[in-house]
Amino acid sequence: MPSLTSTTRPEPKPLAVTLGDPCGIGPETIARAWAEAPEAVRGAFVAGDLGVMRRAMALLPPPQQRPLQAITAPAQALALGPEVLPVLQVLPEPLPVAPGALASDGFHPSAQTYRAWAAAVAAVIGQRGSELAGG
Repeated sequence: MPSLTSTTRPEPKPLAVTLGDPCGIGPETIARAWAEAPEAVRGAFVAGDLGVMRRAMALLPPPQQRPLQAITAPAQALALGPEVLPVLQVLPEPLPVAPGALASDGFHPSAQTYRAWAAAVAAVIGQRGSELAGG
């Protein structure tokens, strides 16, 4: 165990940032953070959907837009420069948006869509957990 007076610093670890509601302000807020404070988010990555983040980044004025980089492991975020927004695609493919996918406000996902997304995420988590456990 390192002493409290040790001058060695622990190895940096990547920090996951989640989108929240893909139809909410989370993706735009994340894109703006990378555009306005790239050094503050260095080593962080977005755990979410690459397509959602592309759309969010496109909402910024062109001089503020940053390139996105798909990553397959969190540690890859540490090797990228602060000008790049790393995105770990959580689900293997974009979630389908079918008729009835929107709530009555015509903007947010419906309860049925949230259930479908939750089931898809749970399946991926279960699969990755089995892989990590060697099963």
